[in-house]
Amino acid sequence: MIDVIEEKKAVTPEMRDRLSRGRARTGIGPWRLLKLSEDVPEGLTVSTIHNVISGASSILRPSHFKFLIEAWAELPDGPERRSIDEQTLKKIEAEMDRTGCRGRKLLHSRYGSPPDGLDSSIIARWLKGGARTARQDHIDYVLHTLKRLPDQPEQIVLTDELVERLEVEKQRTGVGPHKLIAGSALHAPKDLDPTHIVSWLNGRAKRASKAHYEFVMSAWMALPEAEPRIQITQEMRLMLLGHIERTGLGAYQILKRRVDVPDDLRPATIHQWVRGDAKSAKTVHWSYVMAAYVATVNT
Repeated sequence: MIDVIEEKKAVTPEMRDRLSRGRARTGIGPWRLLKLSEDVPEGLTVSTIHNVISGASSILRPSHFKFLIEAWAELPDGPERRSIDEQTLKKIEAEMDRTGCRGRKLLHSRYGSPPDGLDSSIIARWLKGGARTARQDHIDYVLHTLKRLPDQPEQIVLTDELVERLEVEKQRTGVGPHKLIAGSALHAPKDLDPTHIVSWLNGRAKRASKAHYEFVMSAWMALPEAEPRIQITQEMRLMLLGHIERTGLGAYQILKRRVDVPDDLRPATIHQWVRGDAKSAKTVHWSYVMAAYVATVNT
């Protein structure tokens, strides 16, 4: 038996309006409608529904139209919707500028979970003018949450001069952002992360909290200058290996024989020099070890 292919019929303005009203009343779009429905007619797709409602397509199978009307009719009314006017958008933008809170950060505030179905892409679509209407509970949540948030900290523009001051202190002390925050005796602000400082230094961040910047500068300026360091060349490493071979004394033995070893010089440090893992050394450490080997006779 040969299946008869159903002929498509012209979509009238009234038919298109009935489909649009079904979607608007329930708040259920084509994709979710088909996911919720059983026995979806063969050939009926999300793009087909979108094209018919938008007017991009002017023909539809009668069975498809009947299915859509009945499927939307069986669903309850969706949440109340309202038009998004310019005044509402200006309020949202003004509150976002005041608080510095946008997108995902807004939806993860401490003032309660967002309503079902609200995500950052929906809010972005409002602000870009890509949506004419929105759920009332979505708008209420965004406005009420923003109004409860405090003003964002005073911001400063990270000029080349300000970034250079940070880099100078970093080089002077030899302390990087992570070590600075972890070891600061000034108790870093809880919302200051080392990655923020890294983004200041590499130019990715153009603005910063004034309080954060001032804290970082104060923390670096409170540190002493880094001890002078020297680069360990291949020739220097070979010289060290020659001393070890000549004396038969490794890192542990050479230090054990001495009583004036610097407090922060360990055998592991010398091992790193030997293996080539360390590319530089404290000048005082290198000079001490070389002098110790030179003063040691052959074994």
